[in-house]
Amino acid sequence: MTPEQYINECAKISCSKLKAEIKMLDSFLELPKDFDDYEWEVVAKGCFTGVKLIVAGVTHSLNFYDPIRLGQEMTDELRGEDIFYEPNLIVVRSVQRLAMERAVELLMNSGRFKSLTPD
Repeated sequence: MTPEQYINECAKISCSKLKAEIKMLDSFLELPKDFDDYEWEVVAKGCFTGVKLIVAGVTHSLNFYDPIRLGQEMTDELRGEDIFYEPNLIVVRSVQRLAMERAVELLMNSGRFKSLTPD
């Protein structure tokens, strides 16, 4: 590829798309290797805390809940205490692989991953 061809190809890529691709290359979602074997249980349970997001070598433990299970957890916690707190809480419609991956992609593309607490 000539320098001119390279410049022309680069001009076709928007800056925001390039930044998003760089962010995603430097980050990844880590689920247990056997997650597919019991994903149906996680969906039924409505929560999953075995997820790690690694961004630029920094690990963040994520806690995914569906809205119904989150409501139950908050109600239970507030019966015994005056506070409900869950670090790196992400609420999705259904706690399944695709929904968790999309949520993390949204966090990465919007820059909101910066508000996550690292391990």
